[in-house]
Amino acid sequence: WPLLKKHGMKADLNVIGAQIDATWETLNSGKTRDGEAAPFCTWEELAEMQKSGVINICSHTYGLHVYNRNGRIGMNLMENETEDEFASVVKKDYNLSLKCISGWIGKAPRTVAYPYSKRSSASDRIVLSNTGYKILMAGDGSRGTVGNYFVDGFDFENQLKLISRPCRMDGTP
Repeated sequence: WPLLKKHGMKADLNVIGAQIDATWETLNSGKTRDGEAAPFCTWEELAEMQKSGVINICSHTYGLHVYNRNGRIGMNLMENETEDEFASVVKKDYNLSLKCISGWIGKAPRTVAYPYSKRSSASDRIVLSNTGYKILMAGDGSRGTVGNYFVDGFDFENQLKLISRPCRMDGTP
């Protein structure tokens, strides 16, 4: 945040609610973020950033940023999971993300970035029909995603301008 302010930059931050809550727990138990592999910010810091008018807070799910935990990879249907079962998982996660982001930031998240860019047309349909998300994002080249992907809100040419970037992750976490 200090570097963004220093250089007059704007940003969309896709936050993982469970990670932000874990940082809050760490700090409120008297520990510090020093030495943490991923020293996430707090909800208070995110609220300050949002109020600046140059930072937009988006969702990266509340707790679905998992890689092969009990068969789940991000916010995508698992093998042999029914659409109704997946819809229930998505609703629960969205409601937690909504409670945190709207409670601290003052507005509901409309955009979600798929963890690990794992998505399908079925997951897109289920997420859109069971949450308040209006824009779904997945990155180019991220673990088999064919290209940058928005479900609603942008035409193809603007998609390429807005989110064309190389994948930051290779392999399996």
